[in-house]
Amino acid sequence: MYLLYNMKQPSITCLLVDDDVDEHEIFHLALHALTSDAELRSAMDAQAAMQQLHGSGLRLPDYIFLDLNMPRLDGMELLRMIKQEASAVQAIPVIMYSTSSSQRDIDRCLAAGADRFVTKPGTLTELKEILNNIFGRL
Repeated sequence: MYLLYNMKQPSITCLLVDDDVDEHEIFHLALHALTSDAELRSAMDAQAAMQQLHGSGLRLPDYIFLDLNMPRLDGMELLRMIKQEASAVQAIPVIMYSTSSSQRDIDRCLAAGADRFVTKPGTLTELKEILNNIFGRL
């Protein structure tokens, strides 16, 4: 299952892969506080994410935000699949977005090809600051 927000041509497109519906809502609020014409695509699991990256007919996202701890196929395995793609998908920046702050998890994700590792913040304001830092001033 995946959800689409904002159907006009976006200034920036993000794919959030996270099994927590609340995270999608918070991320949507933070992203649209930075720029109203952003598009957030949401996938609740790895299978839905791969469907979006391969079969949706939509342009590829500018960024993928990927939760580390998900059921069935975890974020680390999905990260490896993305980075092993023989297509433009492998070039999309992947930001691991996790409740973990373990240095071991951070090191493993970066070694597997993640572009950044972000520990999920506790507030909407902190998330806006993180996104603004990643995207630059929108």
